[in-house]
Amino acid sequence: MDIRELIAETVGGVPQATAGRCVHERVGVATCRRCETACPRGAWQLDDEDLMIDIGQCDGCGLCVAACPEGALSQAGVSPDRHAGAAELRLSCERADTDAGDWQLPCVHAVGLAWLAGLYRAGLRTIGLHVGDCRTCERRTDAALTDAVARLNQVLMQRKLPQIDVHASDARPGREPDKDCQGQGGPLLSRRGFFRRMVRATAAPEPYPPEAAWAPPGSRLPTAQRGDLALFVPEIDVRRCNGCDACVRVCGHAALTCEHNASDAYRIAADACTGCGLCVDICDRDAVSVNQSAVVSQTEVALVVGTCRVCGVRFHTPDTGGDGDTLCQICSRVDHKRNLYQVL
Repeated sequence: MDIRELIAETVGGVPQATAGRCVHERVGVATCRRCETACPRGAWQLDDEDLMIDIGQCDGCGLCVAACPEGALSQAGVSPDRHAGAAELRLSCERADTDAGDWQLPCVHAVGLAWLAGLYRAGLRTIGLHVGDCRTCERRTDAALTDAVARLNQVLMQRKLPQIDVHASDARPGREPDKDCQGQGGPLLSRRGFFRRMVRATAAPEPYPPEAAWAPPGSRLPTAQRGDLALFVPEIDVRRCNGCDACVRVCGHAALTCEHNASDAYRIAADACTGCGLCVDICDRDAVSVNQSAVVSQTEVALVVGTCRVCGVRFHTPDTGGDGDTLCQICSRVDHKRNLYQVL
């Protein structure tokens, strides 16, 4: 049997990668290991050069799909598109006694935060779970769906919006879903290399390719204002930032931007942040942080524009209320008094 036919016969299949979305393909210093951490079978392998999945270990659970902050992974049978607009949705895992759900998944936790927010925006308000015995499940990982609903409800409650109710649906005694509800492994697939892509560093990545079924989870909710609770909240420490714009260039969702209008400033849009952490990884001054389920307290950082007194290049730095720097980011790191030549 051809490997593609074998994959198609499984409930969830093997995750497929969307070229250009994985943070490791975009920036070589990325530290994200979400897919590797989420996999209960160790199918994902990440080293200094490659990101690969071992089909012989993958059982099609889909947990890595939910864990990816950039929607780089997709999987047959794990897509919420056909359920958009439903006010109530019954989810069942492949270990349940019967297919009592509207949407059967290898594991119900394959529904990630971004898709959950999209379903909520389309009208979802109730989720019923019909699952197997989670306490004896072979997949031991975090309860992604339970945690995602809790985080989303926390934001909705703070903004005085209707929340999502999750309850056991048609579950027999002894099969109540608990925090460790993970489903069961499906049939193993033949061992064969599936995904191999060199990790390449780039100074200014292209915008992320579009993905119809995926968007930053915060963009599915009403716009967060200052003082609102948001799913991901980027912040810039003006005492550490030197205005190099590295975080702005690496962000593919415009969560961090630099505007040059009446006044120069960094703009921070919490709703556009996915929590991928690239801005944190790229900043060599530890000036950028991304907090989860935090209050939006910073929406812009005023910049002071100056001209370097050594090289004459125009530059900008955060306005700290002081006299400001007189050297650009490069000249401030160079010892201009050192000898260019040394006689031995």
